[in-house]
Amino acid sequence: MKRKTSPIPTKVYKYGLLAPVENVKLVDHAFYLGGKFYNKLIEIERTSRNEYRQERARRFPNHDKVEKLVATLSDQKKKLSEIIKASKIATKSRNVPPELATEYKTLAAAYKSAKLRQDAEREQCKKDRDFSAWTLTHNEKKNALVADARKNSGLMWGTYNAIAASVQQAGASAILDPEFKSYRGEGRIVVQIQGGIYLAELGSDTQLQINLPNLNESLTRGEWRQSSRTIVKMRIGSDKHKKPIWATFPAVFHRPLPSDARIMSATITRRRLGVFQSSGRYEYHLCISCESTMFDNEAVRPRLQDPTQQREVREHRGTSTINFGWRQFDQGKDKRLRIAMTNNEVTGLEPLWLPREIILGLQKCENLRSIIDMKFNEVRALLTTWLTPHKQDCPAWLAESLQFLHTWKQPDKLDRVVANWGSGMRFPADADIYPVLAEWRTKHRHLSEWMMRQRRKSYNHRDDYYLKTAARLAQSSSRMVIENFTISKVAVKPGPEVEKTGGNEARHNRTLAAVSELRSALIHACSKHHCPMDITPAVNNTRRCNVCGKLLDWDPAIKVDRQCPECSNWDQDVNATDNTNDKVASGDVVTMVVPAKTSENGEFEAGTISTFGSARKRLHNLEKTLTIQE
Repeated sequence: MKRKTSPIPTKVYKYGLLAPVENVKLVDHAFYLGGKFYNKLIEIERTSRNEYRQERARRFPNHDKVEKLVATLSDQKKKLSEIIKASKIATKSRNVPPELATEYKTLAAAYKSAKLRQDAEREQCKKDRDFSAWTLTHNEKKNALVADARKNSGLMWGTYNAIAASVQQAGASAILDPEFKSYRGEGRIVVQIQGGIYLAELGSDTQLQINLPNLNESLTRGEWRQSSRTIVKMRIGSDKHKKPIWATFPAVFHRPLPSDARIMSATITRRRLGVFQSSGRYEYHLCISCESTMFDNEAVRPRLQDPTQQREVREHRGTSTINFGWRQFDQGKDKRLRIAMTNNEVTGLEPLWLPREIILGLQKCENLRSIIDMKFNEVRALLTTWLTPHKQDCPAWLAESLQFLHTWKQPDKLDRVVANWGSGMRFPADADIYPVLAEWRTKHRHLSEWMMRQRRKSYNHRDDYYLKTAARLAQSSSRMVIENFTISKVAVKPGPEVEKTGGNEARHNRTLAAVSELRSALIHACSKHHCPMDITPAVNNTRRCNVCGKLLDWDPAIKVDRQCPECSNWDQDVNATDNTNDKVASGDVVTMVVPAKTSENGEFEAGTISTFGSARKRLHNLEKTLTIQE
């Protein structure tokens, strides 16, 4: 029997770094060159797109006319939406005036028809051979400009390859032209190691050097933390003799790399710590991408070799179906948020609640945001009043900077003006206003930094809770099933022309729960702990009564409990998990996670994991097949 082969699995290990201690200015310059190179590639991409559109308009006038018609209808839809929104505000009602509703419906139909014509014209453009030949020549010209930009970027090849890949992804996924990014001191330095290096080579490599700490289970917690401190060196350039120029970073290796790991690339990222660029505080991280045969079998092979040990380590029991949601209970100060309902055929129902500490932490961020906005509105009104009689006394730079002060919404704009004002630009007439602004700026920066740290702390707490919950469910279930719930569709805020819209509280709870993070944690936990995971259709899971099968016509968002007129009263999330179990029993599922296993003859078969998007596509094809068969 031929053994099944699979590529060596890859994982990314992330470690914390401190600020560099060697070649600090060169590191700052490398980040700056990276941002400059990114914007240069964006400029090339935008110019190329503009030239393509001009040539297409010259060759295909009909396409240009239809494209302009689509843009015109889109603008008219936006303007009519604003009128409807203003009408709702004036009447304090969600009802749309009949004449406006009719006009919007007609406009929407015309827009849809124009879009279909535009798609047909684009297909004709693609089929034209002369235009296809011109497109190939045009792309070659763009690639030559990109190659020239790479040559003059001053970056190491690993870094400019990573940045070029980011620009290519931005250009491929963006409907509109990709945008420029202002340099805020952030960036990354990348080394790509051809063929990879093993841990024993890290002391002598010419691109990456790490003094790996000796970590073992016999160390106490304090000894482990002390031993995990080390030094990371990454190449950021070459001298005139083509010898490496190193950037040195103190690092904390809180967990060891696999003993057989082969490092393929390493990335040092720098992110601004805080909300103000002038603070000059950043955080650094090291991400190491490595291959290892231990990733796929580290949790399976030892246990399968010793069945007794496997039963002692974990015991999978029953299929768990999970219904995601964000249901609020106990209104007021004692707010509770249910993020999911799990239903295990052995252990029964288990609601998952978002810990109250996380809710309070994120609510504190909102309170701080309100205080910041209130203080800003007060000082903006005060400064606007002061400017009226003192406009002639202000220097030209200040008058120009505060020209549109009454329209400002962001406090950071005023923060920068006050900072420049106090750096040697005082004038005699500002004695009664500048001290007030300086005091506001001090409090504003304090509150903003507090809000940033509180939000980050709460998000980390939520991520930790989701990871631990996912691991517990994956270890205690023989199979896990989730439904095909498209969260992005729920996140879209309906336009003003829609009379029936969701409340602000529901949208706020959605961001608090962040169930997509929980779903991602479950997928990776099932892969790590070798628990199979399936996905089923979500159509009518909430509205169909699982007891009698009657399809109820009601809005599930209004109330969590539902009284079926034919049989009983039930919780809609529990009812959804029961309907999911029925779909699993009928085989209407697509497998997302296939765990690794050892066959009877001792051969190891690696597991597979699919992304949620690819699993949804396969599920959609399955649904069409079942419909045809019916």
